Amino acid sequence: MKLKFKSTTYLSIDDSSSSIFETDWIDYKETVKDEFIVLDFIDQTNTAHHLEISEKAVNFSYGIQSFNLVLHQRQKGLFKTDVQDFWIDWYLKKVVIAKDTILFDYDILNNDQILTTNRVLIEIKDEKEISN
Repeated sequence: MKLKFKSTTYLSIDDSSSSIFETDWIDYKETVKDEFIVLDFIDQTNTAHHLEISEKAVNFSYGIQSFNLVLHQRQKGLFKTDVQDFWIDWYLKKVVIAKDTILFDYDILNNDQILTTNRVLIEIKDEKEISN
């Protein structure tokens, strides 16, 4: 089995969308922890990703970032950069878990203003199903 991870942002300023990050079809490890599906993978930039996803929460970390989101609850999170770290609010809007797809939408806010709406789409396929 292989995984494809895609993150897209939708800017509230002009309703435009753009790809934040996308992997090729890559190997991954899947386990279960309590109510969470746990996915671990290393992307093409050699960055480790760890996601814990349930119907009511998403916890994810990659590189130096780590966030814990709860469905329909505003969560404060520290966003780390090489220049400066800053606090922003996260709001998990939707989680969909299907047989071969996981999708979640969340807003990033600053002072009650939505900066972006982001969507993460994770597809899982058998290697035989992936066309080259």
